[in-house]
Amino acid sequence: MRFWHAILRMMNMKGSPEQSEMIEALMLLAAALDAVGVRYMVTGSVAATFYGHRRSTADIDVVIDPAPAERAALIKVLTEDFDVLAETIREALHDNAMFSMIEANTLTKIDVIVRRRDSDPPAVFERRQSRDVDGQPVMVISLEDLVIAKLRWASDSRSALQLHDVHMLLGTPDIDREYIDGRARREDLLDVLEEATDARYE
Repeated sequence: MRFWHAILRMMNMKGSPEQSEMIEALMLLAAALDAVGVRYMVTGSVAATFYGHRRSTADIDVVIDPAPAERAALIKVLTEDFDVLAETIREALHDNAMFSMIEANTLTKIDVIVRRRDSDPPAVFERRQSRDVDGQPVMVISLEDLVIAKLRWASDSRSALQLHDVHMLLGTPDIDREYIDGRARREDLLDVLEEATDARYE
């Protein structure tokens, strides 16, 4: 049980069956991607949990950055370990799009986002954080890049949930606001960033 306790303590969870199943699916996914050498980073609400901002979520979001030579192995490992069609993965890789899959044992939904190299700076993957859970690393998007990701998601929808997440994340100690402001300026997200600082999103 030490393995589960360490993860639950890190993610500030109480250890419900649903949460344990999500954690199990996350660790299986990390192991599968590491096995074929594909770079990845956990993002979304699960990533926010690693930074101390827990929010209920029904799925796992992960960004992958496979090299062309890694794609066949990626398709093989994912179709073996998860409920997803090979053609679904091939189409997403070709279009730099997203696909969803299910971890069969826990029935956890995982949304896999293929990195768009034309819009996602290489530095985003360089800035990933490795979180060690009982000796097994999980790669997580940096706090600042998570803020930018959530600003992107909120830019069209003005989702109150995403804006609330940004508001809370911006209050994290030692966050690099200069980096966030710079990326938000370059990506035309300053208006969304300013809106997220409003007290109504506390």
